[in-house]
Amino acid sequence: MVRCRFCLCWIALLWTLHPASLQLPVVHGQSSTPFPGRTAVDRRIDSTLTRARLLPKSGQSIEILEHLLASEKLSSEQLARVTKDLVKYRDYQQTNMVRQGPTWIEFDEAQRRAAEADSLIERGVSYMQAGNHATAKEAFQEASEKDRAGIRADFVLGILNSPLGPETPNSPKEWKEFFKAAEGHFRQILVRSPDLSCVVNNLALIYVRQARYKEALVLWNDLNKEDPDSPHVLHNVSELVEQIKKGRVYLGKTDEKAIQSFYADLTAGSGASRAPRTPGWRYTNLTLSQAEEARTRFDQTAVNAPASSGTGFVVHPGYLLTAAHLVLDANSITVTLGSAAPVEVEPLVISVVHDLAILKLPNENASSLPFSAVTPPASDSVTQLGFSSRISSSPLATRQFKLSPIPNTTHYSQLLLYQGIANPGFSGGPVCDGAGNVIGMSTTLGSLDRGLTPTIPTAVLDAFVEKHLPEFRAMRRTEKNVVTPEMIHSRMADSVARVEVTKRYHNFGFGQAANPTFAVDLLPTCCVGTGKVECGVCRSTGTISVKEMVKVGTNKLTGKDQFQQRGVKKACQKCRGSGVVKCPFSPLPFNRYH
Repeated sequence: MVRCRFCLCWIALLWTLHPASLQLPVVHGQSSTPFPGRTAVDRRIDSTLTRARLLPKSGQSIEILEHLLASEKLSSEQLARVTKDLVKYRDYQQTNMVRQGPTWIEFDEAQRRAAEADSLIERGVSYMQAGNHATAKEAFQEASEKDRAGIRADFVLGILNSPLGPETPNSPKEWKEFFKAAEGHFRQILVRSPDLSCVVNNLALIYVRQARYKEALVLWNDLNKEDPDSPHVLHNVSELVEQIKKGRVYLGKTDEKAIQSFYADLTAGSGASRAPRTPGWRYTNLTLSQAEEARTRFDQTAVNAPASSGTGFVVHPGYLLTAAHLVLDANSITVTLGSAAPVEVEPLVISVVHDLAILKLPNENASSLPFSAVTPPASDSVTQLGFSSRISSSPLATRQFKLSPIPNTTHYSQLLLYQGIANPGFSGGPVCDGAGNVIGMSTTLGSLDRGLTPTIPTAVLDAFVEKHLPEFRAMRRTEKNVVTPEMIHSRMADSVARVEVTKRYHNFGFGQAANPTFAVDLLPTCCVGTGKVECGVCRSTGTISVKEMVKVGTNKLTGKDQFQQRGVKKACQKCRGSGVVKCPFSPLPFNRYH
């Protein structure tokens, strides 16, 4: 399911929404080292103000700034900083202003620009279908400049300038220009839509093509924390490891060790090393919000496919609470509650700011789960409930962890942290104390510093649900009798649901042999300065298998030849049977230790 970088990841944002944020927001591909001499409150203010300046709607900016004011004790100087921006966003809201890139414009003007961009995008799609890619690029470029809030034009431009595009530059200089353009377009999208994980993966691959492996690893690491259920991170990191083993990528020992360590973390618990089953780099296809989807139809390249799965739990009769990143931009959401049949549901509210979503259930049969009246102390055991996302028919499972004290060396807040890495699919599920009372909701499956995983505490859950369901009153329990995880499972099984999401993916006809969620780039990565690399068509075998009608005999009655379709090995036309081709990146400057 399921938000570089040069924008803030949604996890970092979530931490800013509770007193004493977990840490500074991480800009993808950059460091989050705190500024010396500044207090923790100053850093949380910096983080929140930065995030507010990136959010697309003034109401979202107002929400997180108001929460900051309510949850922090600020000095007069700090209060003035926050209030100044809060007043500005309230003015934008009252005057119906909307964000267009780095500026705010009137709503009517934004609508006019969007309509012009829609027309240009439709024209660009027509040009692509006709094979006129140069003119298509011009149309998409103009659309990007017209509508600074849109993402479709820049996504297509990013792909057109990647190895997936139909154009093949003839010189290293042209490739560098292509990659620079692709990077710019993907970065531009993430400034506007920091939650679009498909673009983060694609940007990482553009870094790989430029031999910027450390920057790619930073993006994949962020994305894995954000969306650990995505198979594309594992596949692409596996491909990078394979390229290193084959001698096509050289790194310093420290960088190579970091990549190998990250790969080991990704494959931990799988029972075996999970190298990619097929070669190549996986670019993630575009997914759009329903509003963006309705603007310009891409039906000819769109496919609905399973995107993610997670967990949710009943907080009020007829309403299920889950993680926003699971259901954001979903084409359909299906809930399986207890032993009941799966039902399709609609979201009541989705808050990217809080990473919380409320889903409306078709009936009120399931009971609400009780919330704990107190927060358990550090070192207490907690139980997490959820469904494995890797096995669609897996039953509700429980895992035990210990709460962790806040590390002194980091900027964690009072969010609950437990020691360990949660299983994919548990996101959105309840975390309970020893007595079986809910103390929070799982919010990310990626590990943080020292193997810690955060949980959204019930104080935040309470405020969010009560805001959108005025009739909501949490059922509080002070019971302290410790029960077994099996008993907790038995009590809660009928009120915890599997949440499965499908999304609408667009591949625009790019890539090779892709499934609906990704496109494959088989272009060789690096020749290590030799000028030759293995052929990406025949994978260095020199031959390809083709279907041909082969004579198998003669009909004795008619005397006519008999033919049968069989696979025949033929010399690869790309490499002329040699298994190697000239490296398109060869004479790109190559530094053994990047």
